[in-house]
Amino acid sequence: MRIRLLLGAAAVLIAVVAGASARLGAPPPAAAGAGYWTGTYYNGTTLSGTPAATVPNDGGGPVPATTLALDKFFDGVQPPQPGVSPQQFSVRWQRTDAYPASTYRFTITTDDGMRLYVDGVKIIDAWGDQPPTTYFVDYPLTAASHAITLEYYNNTNAGTAQLTVQDTSTLPPGWTGQYYNNMTLSGAPVLTRNDGQTINFNWDISSPALSVSRTQFSAKWTQSLSFNDGVYSFSTTSDDGSRVYVDGQLVVNAWVDQPATTTTAFKQMTAGTHTIEVDYYQNLGGASMQFNYAYRPDLGGFVTDAVASGLTLPTAFAFAPDGRIFIALKDGPVRIVKNGVLLATPFYTVTPLNNYHDRGLLGIALDPNFAVNGYVYLSYTYDVNPANPSGPKTNQVIRVTANGDVADPNSKVVILGSDNGTAASPSCDITVNSVSTAGLWTTALPNRLAVGNSITLSSAISDAVPPIAAGVYTVSSVPTATTFTVSQVSSLTTAGTTTTFYKTDGDCIASDEDSHSIGALKFGPDGMLYVASGDGASYWTVDSRALRSQSIDRLNGKILRVGVAPGSLGQGLPDNPYWNGNANAVRSKVWAYGVRNDFRFNFRPGTKVLYTGDVGWDTWE
Repeated sequence: MRIRLLLGAAAVLIAVVAGASARLGAPPPAAAGAGYWTGTYYNGTTLSGTPAATVPNDGGGPVPATTLALDKFFDGVQPPQPGVSPQQFSVRWQRTDAYPASTYRFTITTDDGMRLYVDGVKIIDAWGDQPPTTYFVDYPLTAASHAITLEYYNNTNAGTAQLTVQDTSTLPPGWTGQYYNNMTLSGAPVLTRNDGQTINFNWDISSPALSVSRTQFSAKWTQSLSFNDGVYSFSTTSDDGSRVYVDGQLVVNAWVDQPATTTTAFKQMTAGTHTIEVDYYQNLGGASMQFNYAYRPDLGGFVTDAVASGLTLPTAFAFAPDGRIFIALKDGPVRIVKNGVLLATPFYTVTPLNNYHDRGLLGIALDPNFAVNGYVYLSYTYDVNPANPSGPKTNQVIRVTANGDVADPNSKVVILGSDNGTAASPSCDITVNSVSTAGLWTTALPNRLAVGNSITLSSAISDAVPPIAAGVYTVSSVPTATTFTVSQVSSLTTAGTTTTFYKTDGDCIASDEDSHSIGALKFGPDGMLYVASGDGASYWTVDSRALRSQSIDRLNGKILRVGVAPGSLGQGLPDNPYWNGNANAVRSKVWAYGVRNDFRFNFRPGTKVLYTGDVGWDTWE
């Protein structure tokens, strides 16, 4: 059995073997004298045939000791002994020494293969091609003379063979490891040992020791360590679960079945000694565990703590007055973290929602009076045509009402973006071919327009009677479900062969491309709702639709500011800069315009100053 323990570029494999039950085969009886090695060299990597050289005193160091008892380096050019090939050779070293009764740590480093025997019992088997790799085993010896045999081979290039034998009672303090034959750290540990100065194991499909289950086990390491005053990072890379406690406080929590995954958290530490506990469990398959911590003065005092895990693409969050955290996920659910626990039942799931590329549920805000009214505001891309996920869409801002930890399913109210088009015409813009346009006025548009709304005609309709020039128009009447009349407001000429209509004061937020859709929601210091909307145009090429952001009669490309009180919900405000006396007019809702994709913004605390992050194109973001 063996454990692989990664150390830097090398790996440490640990195996604890007890008694004759671990006898895996024995080499020829040791013939060496006490205190030095006899080396027997062979051409070939299998220790077979006639020895090419025998060296009665092939070096050596004291045992037990902290220094190397064997230290060999082969450069792959010079033969290790006369008559021996520089590469593809093997050697058996043997020696006998007197040991006091104790448990000893045998540590080897080998490139390529090595096997270690004590009194004919194989306690390390690392027989394979490999870069320099370190293995260790703790093994009890009685007070007597004991024979050690090292078998080694080098296949190609340079090679290394080293051995250290240490009394474990003299090892410096390190991580105390306790191992359990279950995944819950419960009951009495089946093994307790000093695991050294690092937690850096790769057991693969082996186990920490013969007494520990290979498929399902858990381990706990503890140590008291000295820290400076400042921020430290704590990191685990584990397959499967791991977690870290500092003075009993959970800092890293990755207690789940997973492939080798790194989880990092940051914590402000005070100067002095603190108790660190690192936990691990293995549940079938490969097993590995690494732990690191580091002083991080470069973070300038900022720290991160793991608040919730198991979330898929969280995009925004908001704190409730009672401490709950409402988290918006890109694909539609809103989850709640309550008392440090992620609740299993979603608070609300937005539908129908388009989650393609940069679209999805992107904004969340709680009403300033949430403790009384329970209002939660959400911004997202609406999907009227799921059959075409990458095609044109529209955006919406809605409000739902909390009922405990879930939303009232019948409480949805649309704040902005009530016009979502149809599956056949899912954009705010209606584009038609101007060659056959006489029938447009009775077939194409009535389902999108109402009295008082405006439309833009980007090219003339010459076959209408009378001909209709390009321009911006307001619907003056809709006498039937299939006809309406218009009155021209101003001229707007656009080259091209298509005719595009949009409602100047229509409640429609375009998302014609799969980015630049909708953004953050924030309540300002004034208690009003601020909404970021992108231009809804292309993010990768020049797109004339981006000019919407320059029109104060379009909801796209803006920071919008609307009311939320009864009677003014979603309406423009008289102190907005482009107020025209009509609370439902788009320009009355505009607080700032000229935005490309204002994904996130916030207010400087204690002020009404808004800081916003827009995007550029190619040269800056």
